[in-house]
Amino acid sequence: MAVDEAELVQLHWWVLESGERWATVSKPVRDACPLRPRCVDPLKGHRQIWIAPQEELMIVARQALEDPATTAHLRRTRPRTERLLALLAHRYGARKSRYRRTSKALLQAARTAALVNLNPIGVGLIAQAG
Repeated sequence: MAVDEAELVQLHWWVLESGERWATVSKPVRDACPLRPRCVDPLKGHRQIWIAPQEELMIVARQALEDPATTAHLRRTRPRTERLLALLAHRYGARKSRYRRTSKALLQAARTAALVNLNPIGVGLIAQAG
C-alpha cells in the first residue's frame, strides 16, 4: 500500500484534562512503516506518543539554530563552556555528588565553583610573587 507524503506527517492529537498531550500516528502510516515491529505494541496495534510540556520551547530552539548568527555565537561560546565543565568533572571531582541531600549537593557545587574561580586568581598571585 502506497502512502503519500501528506499522510506521513499526519498525527492524531488529544489533550487530557490535566494538560498532558498525546498523539498517535494514522493507521496507513503505521501499516506502511518498515520499523513497525520495533515500536508498535503487538497487543494494542498502535503506539501513543507523549508530547512533553516543553515541546514548544524545543521547536523555538531548533528554529533559532537555523539562524547563522546564533550558530556562529554557539560555535564561539560552546567550546569554552564545555572545557569548563570538563575541568569541573576531571580536576575537581564534580562528576558525581558525594551527598544524597539536595542542600549538601548544592553546597558541594558552590564549593567546587568557588575553587574553579579561585584557581586563576591563585595562579596570577603566584606569578606576581615569583
